[in-house]
Amino acid sequence: MITIRGRNVNEIYRKAREILPTIGVRQSSRAGTVLAAPHPVMSVYERPCERVLWDASRDANPFFHLCESLWMLAGRDDSQLLNEFVQDFGERFAESGGRIHGAYGARWRRHWDGDQLSAIVARLRRDPLDRRCVISMWDPTMDLVNPDEVSHDLHQELDVVFQEPRDLPCNTHLYPRVVGNQLDLTVLCRSNDIIWGAYGANAVHFSVLQEYLAAAIGVTVGTMYQLSNNWHAYESALARHPAPQRGTDFYDHHLGYVGDAPIGVSPSPLVTNPETFLAECVAWCQDPLNEYPRYTNKFLHETATYVARVNQIRKTNKRLALGHCDAIKAPDWRLACRRWLERRLEPSWREERDGRDK
Repeated sequence: MITIRGRNVNEIYRKAREILPTIGVRQSSRAGTVLAAPHPVMSVYERPCERVLWDASRDANPFFHLCESLWMLAGRDDSQLLNEFVQDFGERFAESGGRIHGAYGARWRRHWDGDQLSAIVARLRRDPLDRRCVISMWDPTMDLVNPDEVSHDLHQELDVVFQEPRDLPCNTHLYPRVVGNQLDLTVLCRSNDIIWGAYGANAVHFSVLQEYLAAAIGVTVGTMYQLSNNWHAYESALARHPAPQRGTDFYDHHLGYVGDAPIGVSPSPLVTNPETFLAECVAWCQDPLNEYPRYTNKFLHETATYVARVNQIRKTNKRLALGHCDAIKAPDWRLACRRWLERRLEPSWREERDGRDK
């Protein structure tokens, strides 16, 4: 098994793109041909809170990734909010009625008639060495179905063919562990697309969860381990998104980089009041554009709300939205949103900007 260790998602993504062509095996899949590792791969994030992927070729959507993470912590499984950030998200992944079958947050917070996150926090507060702390996302009663049996039954009764849900959990289990005064998190994934999943969305989702759990337990954020049983990339995505190279836009020539992190662009604390954070995530998701509520967790109204507002503006006027990015307080998300919008503005605007910067 290969282990890829790095300071943050940027360093690990670059290393992963270098490694995959040397070990990858071509395989077919439901969605096209993939290049897959012949064995599980472990990714080790030394600073998981440096969660923004800066690579311009990958072009990760910061608006979507941040707000989807809060949507998860709120325990939601509807596609309505996510459609505001990716217009066809529900059309692609939701069942009829708009529900996301494998939504992680709903599985964390209420799927088994209980809140797994609250239980984990209580257990690790009581005993930091507790070894029975498991967060489950895979439900075999709903997700692991024998298609032969179901197809036969449905064919007899309804004359239809069995179809699995559109969205099954790719990540299946989480293991939080207190080590000294830090919370480590191990993420187990059955199938990890390294471009869209592992180092795009998942690096944000699970580091946000880790940061919340650490704050609620009363420790700091430690290391995040991501074990991918099937570690792969679609060949079509590899062709569209060239691997990052040193000396390109991956290393922003205006900012400079230290260990794949922009100088002066440190993550802002996500949680300032862990006792109210989950409830405030629920409230924020109900009205993300409302700048007037003052949550006790300042990140929600100082950063998340303005991310949502800029996202709303950019649908009709990207230039105007770019001007509103300065209202986003967290420097990493502010820069990520700005860069993402700049890449979508017309070439003449970008040429004008580059001329001013010389």
